[in-house]
Amino acid sequence: MNARARKVAIIGGGIMGSAAAYYLRRLGIEAVVLERGAFGTEQSSRALGFIRCQGRHHAEIGLAVHANRMWPGLAGELQADLEYVREGNLVVAETAADEDRLRRSSAAARAAGLSTRVVSRAEIAHISPRLAGPWRSGIFTAEDGHASPVKATHAFAAAAQRLGAEFRPDTPARAIEIADGRVAGVRTASGLVAADAVLCAAGVSTNFLLRPLGLALPIQIVRSSNLESEPVPPFTRIGVWSPHIAMRPRLDGTFSFGTGYRGLRPDHDLGAVSLNHLGWFLPRFLANPRRPRLRLNRDTLDNLGRALAARAAMRPMPEPIVNEDMIAERLRWAGALFPHVGGFRRARAWAGRIDATPDLIPIIGPFEKLKGLFVAGGFCAHGLALAPIVGRTLAELMARGTSEIDLRAFRPERFRGPVLDEDPTAL
Repeated sequence: MNARARKVAIIGGGIMGSAAAYYLRRLGIEAVVLERGAFGTEQSSRALGFIRCQGRHHAEIGLAVHANRMWPGLAGELQADLEYVREGNLVVAETAADEDRLRRSSAAARAAGLSTRVVSRAEIAHISPRLAGPWRSGIFTAEDGHASPVKATHAFAAAAQRLGAEFRPDTPARAIEIADGRVAGVRTASGLVAADAVLCAAGVSTNFLLRPLGLALPIQIVRSSNLESEPVPPFTRIGVWSPHIAMRPRLDGTFSFGTGYRGLRPDHDLGAVSLNHLGWFLPRFLANPRRPRLRLNRDTLDNLGRALAARAAMRPMPEPIVNEDMIAERLRWAGALFPHVGGFRRARAWAGRIDATPDLIPIIGPFEKLKGLFVAGGFCAHGLALAPIVGRTLAELMARGTSEIDLRAFRPERFRGPVLDEDPTAL
């Protein structure tokens, strides 16, 4: 096990890096957070906002349950409004195949101690009276909810800073420094940030920092486009996940709409990293009916530039391209699911990059081969919900060498073997 750290350098000022800094400071450990741009403006600002346990990979359910227990107390603990609502999430089935998938997912959730239950069409009408559609059945998890990704990220960062964590914006990491077989800190343009442990929480840019160390991980980038509506008279506080779109109601009467569990295919912007770890990704890509659509665009050129020049890789990522066809489709489905609104009007649209792994669960924990180096990446769009427990667990590992939560299922070295622990019941 890695020796206990006295000072940790964290690469990445999103929700994961900020949460880790907060919990490190609670344990009395010095923490410095390095962000190449402004804090919380890349992946952490792009999430839809679901805080859910239902539909998780069986390896991830336990982690999600622990996080869910933490969320109700976070607003008070962090002294911030998180827009956290815990009134349940509803997933609805349109076809017999959907229904079978949801029933298996519900059984897995109940086996993990969740309240997830199969609900009939009549129960769906009671849970979400305004929801229209030919639903055969669904599943409902009362302890699930949703929150504001932006507010949660900023709240962790502000709380960490109040406890003494140092946050350095516009400070890209150039390299992770090694001395005597263990990490010595992070090299920046201003010099070395010395530390006895380094946490790489750099999202889609993780491998730019790990590859020079021979530790590149199988992570590919997919892009999804989301939509926020103009306000309408509030009619529900329950999140809904349909086959076509996901819906998060906000307290001000606006709604956020994202990807359904078998909805539109995400985009993958081709680049140099597209060829990485093809042995892991290509078979899954070909077998997946919702495999990402391959795109050649300005992000392709940006990606190639980052692969060829280390200095280019240190710049903040450009604004992701919004797929307007996807946004239009989301609006159509939103109107069909809630016809009483008379049509939702678009307030804004945005795109987000998702760091995806072959088994669709994150990579969390220390590297066996390099003492003092930790990673938190490949969250497959689950980072917001899991941030509290992942941040706390990594802080415990770095500060004490042990943690309450067992992270072996998420270890970086799991990709050495030929078989991954995949879960067909995950949504």
